[in-house]
Amino acid sequence: MKVGILSYHRSLNYGAVMQSFALSQRLKEIEGTEVEIIDYMSAKMNLYYKLFTLYRGKNSFFHICDRIIMYKAFMNGIRRLPLSEKKLVSDNIKKFYSYIKNQYDVIVVGSDAVWNYEKRGLPNPYFLINSNRVHRLSYAASCNGIHYKNLTSEKLKILKQSFDGFEYLGVRDQLTENIAEHATGKKRSMHNCDPTFLLDFEKDGLGNAFKQRLVEKLQRKYHWDPQKKHIGLMLSNLNGNLADILTKNLKQKYGDSYQTVAIYSYCKAADIPYIADLTPFEWSRIFSLFDITFSKYFHGTLLSILNGTPVISLSAETETAGIPSKVEDVLNRLGLMEFYYPAKSASEIEWDSFMTAVDHLIHNPPLQKMNAGIEKERKSSESFFEYVKKLAQESARQEK
Repeated sequence: MKVGILSYHRSLNYGAVMQSFALSQRLKEIEGTEVEIIDYMSAKMNLYYKLFTLYRGKNSFFHICDRIIMYKAFMNGIRRLPLSEKKLVSDNIKKFYSYIKNQYDVIVVGSDAVWNYEKRGLPNPYFLINSNRVHRLSYAASCNGIHYKNLTSEKLKILKQSFDGFEYLGVRDQLTENIAEHATGKKRSMHNCDPTFLLDFEKDGLGNAFKQRLVEKLQRKYHWDPQKKHIGLMLSNLNGNLADILTKNLKQKYGDSYQTVAIYSYCKAADIPYIADLTPFEWSRIFSLFDITFSKYFHGTLLSILNGTPVISLSAETETAGIPSKVEDVLNRLGLMEFYYPAKSASEIEWDSFMTAVDHLIHNPPLQKMNAGIEKERKSSESFFEYVKKLAQESARQEK
């Protein structure tokens, strides 16, 4: 049984690459499956991500070479994914359906915000409306970024047609659950954990030997000091001087006992201002080298937790119509709301109390609570994999 995964694997986003990898790895473990990631990319979004990578606030222009290095590291990492032989970059839906015709027995859509149609239009390939004669499943798919006020009767009709066509409707967050129920008039979606929770570092070739090679690279290229502890910064230049002010507060409190390390965006005040050439796979493990992470990003938060590192999630997203943001949603499910600190800028933080909370997490990381939350979330994947196993068994019987 041939399974194709339709996701955002080519978006220049560490988490998007790693969630695609993790889902493909776990699907491969099901007997009777042949798994590949459908190498499709929207032409409009392909251009957007290239420009987005180069521009991350005005400071990015001074570090354009680093951004290009980052882009190349992503491309190197993507080559490790089990990609389909043919690639399609197009916004033409008919071309997409022709591209996948008769190629797969099962198509899995997800994870990530594959059902946010704001930039890609509605309908688009991720809704699989015209893909008959194939089993349609979604895993941890998300409408993140869509607001109820945008759901016109015409859009609801398209969403209903799409969602009703999925045999298994797996979603990642409360917002998507609500939109699916609103569109279809019934509650039939299943919650699934983000696929990055399914990573098995040892089994997936990202264990201790891989981590040691990463440390050697950091020592060789970035003056990484193995005698010091480390604090990770995965923030954004689009949030003004937040990263610089945070780093100065950390220096004031801890002196030189920690090295501050910036990944994804440049931070002038950090000891290591920017590690540009991390592949997504190296990124997934660098969190294990930190004593605490400060992350603006959803997957930066998750991978820190998966690596056993406490995290302060400085999420810039806010709840909509009483529905939690995706970061708040996942931290609530994990029982780790002490990691959540919504702030868009340095002026929104009360620094004395904030640094007290930071110090507590560094010296008292809730490891048992983190592990329990991960195990609980992983269980939400079980119904999906059981469904795929059933399809694989049916396919094997038909071939006999």
